[in-house]
Amino acid sequence: MSWHVVVIPHVEGAFEVGHDLIRAFIILFKAAGRPADVAILYNRNDAGEHRYYFSPAASTLAVDLLPTYQATICAAPAEMDSLYGFHSMTIH
Repeated sequence: MSWHVVVIPHVEGAFEVGHDLIRAFIILFKAAGRPADVAILYNRNDAGEHRYYFSPAASTLAVDLLPTYQATICAAPAEMDSLYGFHSMTIH
């Protein structure tokens, strides 16, 4: 599976939509036995868009969830190596 990105526009309620996405993912993550290779990276760009990047392992877990949030396939984030502007949301 590829990397996926969910983009939530800068609108009222965007923060709550992001939380709903993560909460739904955590349920899937726990049900799968908390695999170690799962990561979700987050950033908010200058336009205020919230971007959630799902690693291939996370995308596999969320295969039924991602279409609900209009996720699209993307390349691995270029900033991932330095994590500049990104916060690791690896779930424990």
